[in-house]
Amino acid sequence: MERLSESSLRFLGLGLFVLVVLADVAYLLLASGVGERPELTYPISPDIDEVLGTMLTATVGTALAWLRPRNPIGWLVTSTSLVLVLCMVGEAYGARALVLDDRLPAGDLVLSLTAGLWVPAVFVPVSLLLVRYPTGSLTGTSPRRFERAAVAALVLIYIAYAMSREAVTDVVRDETSPITLPDLSTPLLLAGVLILAASTLLIIGDAVRRIRRRPGRERSALLLLLGTTVAAAVVIFFGPDERLASVAFVGILVAVAVGVLRYGALGIEVTLLTGDRNDPFAVLNRLGVPMGEEIDERTLPGVLARLQEALGVEGIAIEGATGATVGVLPAEPVRVPLAFGGRELGAMLVGPRVGRAGWTATDRRIAEAVAPLLAAVLHAVRLAEELREEKERVVTATQAERVRLRQELHDGLGPALTGIGLGLDALAPGLPDDGADMVARLRAEVTSSLDETRRIIDDLRPAALDGTDLVTALRRRTDQVREAGVVEVTLDAPHVLPHLPPPVATAAFRIAEEAITNVVRHAKANTARSGSPSTTLWSSRCRTTASGRPDRDRAAWAPRPCATEPSAWAAAWSSRAPIPARWCAPSCRSVRRDPPGGGRRPPDGPLRDRGRGGAIDCDRARGRGG
Repeated sequence: MERLSESSLRFLGLGLFVLVVLADVAYLLLASGVGERPELTYPISPDIDEVLGTMLTATVGTALAWLRPRNPIGWLVTSTSLVLVLCMVGEAYGARALVLDDRLPAGDLVLSLTAGLWVPAVFVPVSLLLVRYPTGSLTGTSPRRFERAAVAALVLIYIAYAMSREAVTDVVRDETSPITLPDLSTPLLLAGVLILAASTLLIIGDAVRRIRRRPGRERSALLLLLGTTVAAAVVIFFGPDERLASVAFVGILVAVAVGVLRYGALGIEVTLLTGDRNDPFAVLNRLGVPMGEEIDERTLPGVLARLQEALGVEGIAIEGATGATVGVLPAEPVRVPLAFGGRELGAMLVGPRVGRAGWTATDRRIAEAVAPLLAAVLHAVRLAEELREEKERVVTATQAERVRLRQELHDGLGPALTGIGLGLDALAPGLPDDGADMVARLRAEVTSSLDETRRIIDDLRPAALDGTDLVTALRRRTDQVREAGVVEVTLDAPHVLPHLPPPVATAAFRIAEEAITNVVRHAKANTARSGSPSTTLWSSRCRTTASGRPDRDRAAWAPRPCATEPSAWAAAWSSRAPIPARWCAPSCRSVRRDPPGGGRRPPDGPLRDRGRGGAIDCDRARGRGG
């Protein structure tokens, strides 16, 4: 026969529980209205205490069978409840059929078949349950023989009692059963009682032997069950009151429950009390869940929080500079070293379990089992931190190199090529045709070189934009200036801008960065404010005093857009429209301007403005000259 799966066994346990519930309902219906009658040995009425007892027994047995379907302990408890409720139903049915309602058939036969079920209901906990508790298995050949003898004795007693006259007369006077065989029942009953008594004593002796040899937790659980079952048997047979016997029977269930909840009997403490504390694989699974996420500063606290929940401890921490703490640790926590790759990374500090004063050896073994994975997490966190630091250094070095190259191209090679081009333009009119053609070709080469220089500058994307957006990069830049104590720079911009193409974001960042640089170097301002309206990214103004100098208290600078007639340097870049505002200022730096109302001719040189016959004038370059 194919072995049933655990899921099938669980549903079978639920089916037995439903059967017990239905039998209890049938007992209440059959016993109601019978009451006290002359034909009855004792009154028959619904006993709520017995119903609650069978329901409680069935609940405990079903729970144990559901959690450990292949452990017979739960099935034995459920069977005890089932045979007890069948005994109650048979008693109520027989009494009703023989005394109150003659339409119910076979009342005497039902009484005979069910009256003896109280014997296994009492002796199963004392014999069969005790011999297998708490592991559910038999250790050695002797316990197996004791169990077989007890089963045989219970079967003999049941058969003998069913064939005796007392099976019916104990409930209804002067009635007999069709299967009554008093001559055969007496020797069978005597043999069954002797075998059951001997096997029960041997099982109790074996339990005492196992108590001496078992580990502490199993020993405590077995000792508790042994004491309660023996006491319950004594009270049931020799007690003065039936209610006291019911209480003693419930005490057996309490002993089983305490053994499970307090001492971890049947290995199901993990399910009922502390989550996955006794299941290292489940603890490791919980610990590994965060590793599917991005590793950052929240990874280690998250792992510790999951581990604290899985172990059921008051607090847990990582010893060391990069450690983290979750919960509350005592003055002297348990210390478990964390090593990875042959190198000790620190230690895991663990507090006691919730509601406990300290840790057991089993608890420490579980902590040591999860320590290697926690060490791997700690190693990964440290590697991620080192990687971030190295990335920042690389980005910083790359940004510095980009800035240097851009400055050399922008302030060195670009103006030099522009000067060469202007010199060629000034030289061309005085040359013969052959010389003019040569100068034109040179001028074309210079223009091509300027275009290539412009392309290189454009391709040097600022490193500040790597891995972030425009607003974040600008905020970092303004924070750097503000933290340096040079100028109080404030950025007015939305937290999130619409998506900008990379060339647009690069150009906007360069314009803004150039504006900040000019404020720092030339505006002599104390504060600067930048805005981000819908059409412009950077807007501000430079306030001046009556003397024409910048206001040192409240001044803000922003690059002004080039005039309709740009300077020569800006004109060389006129292929881009509009011309970046930062290129207007360098075109005039070679001319020193006097205060308003005066004028000064720049130094003589080869570069002449053909419109005025003199050096290039900034005013004219900006469209303000004559």
